[in-house]
Amino acid sequence: MPGRKRKSDVGEKVSMISNPKEVLKSSRMFWQLSSVQIDKLAKVCHEETYAAGATIFNEGEPATRFFIVLEGRVALEMELLIGAHARRRITTDVLKVSDLFGWPALTDSPVHVNSAVCIDDTRLLVFDRDAVRKICNEDMTLNCALSNQVINIVAQRFSNAAETLARVLAVASHDLKAPLATIQSCIDLVCTGIVGEISEKQREMLTGAKQRASDLIKTINNLIGISQLQIRKDDFTSLSIYNLVQNSVGDIMGLALRKHVTIDNQLTTTLPDVIGSYTRLRMVMDNLLSNAVKYNIDGGSITISAKQSENFVQV
Repeated sequence: MPGRKRKSDVGEKVSMISNPKEVLKSSRMFWQLSSVQIDKLAKVCHEETYAAGATIFNEGEPATRFFIVLEGRVALEMELLIGAHARRRITTDVLKVSDLFGWPALTDSPVHVNSAVCIDDTRLLVFDRDAVRKICNEDMTLNCALSNQVINIVAQRFSNAAETLARVLAVASHDLKAPLATIQSCIDLVCTGIVGEISEKQREMLTGAKQRASDLIKTINNLIGISQLQIRKDDFTSLSIYNLVQNSVGDIMGLALRKHVTIDNQLTTTLPDVIGSYTRLRMVMDNLLSNAVKYNIDGGSITISAKQSENFVQV
């Protein structure tokens, strides 16, 4: 774009900012610090300006500095590997004035976990890692205060990243599940013989293909579940472990029959109800049974039993 600085041209340093102390006082990162501690940090920072579109640092690079936004906006991005070769960047957070980023520079493992890219022409307050760590080593109160704030920042960024990934997976799952459902419907239509007679061997192969599509849909649903690991109190209910296992056995029976694997479900209705998340427990049971069938020998067997103690039921 006309007038936009190239990456090699950005990062223009300014020898001294007008009032760094006021900037530090207004940042949540430093609100617990005393005036003396603020003065120490103000002496080891400087300004840098970046053009819109410029990359400040890349994911995986050593974190030697951290930053506060003075003007403009900065996007934090992470890279996703989709398939064997396709890579995509997604934005996990957008930082505005007074926000701090580059926090790995304040840790013992200083590697950037995101990339930082300027959305607008941006002005930053920049701190050198080594200079700040020297101050922290001389002032443990300041060190503890900054460490606590880093923990808060990391928790918030992790939450934002998890929500972003959940949205990405939700969209991707919809795009993947729709064609798979069409494939299953077409297989059902062919198996009925409406579009032409098929042999029993062909019907068996098509039934297997339909089961594979069903397994793939379950895998997609599991990915969505993994991206939404937060379990709320409302998710826990009283449930029948007997019914849960019965449902899981019913879903896996088709695969078991094709591998000639027998399933001996020894659970009875006398088992007491348990408190838990039905969705999460069902996911666990489905995965266990699916693996038990897939990695079993041809003609093998699976036995499901349970025992009750005072506080729990063990399956």
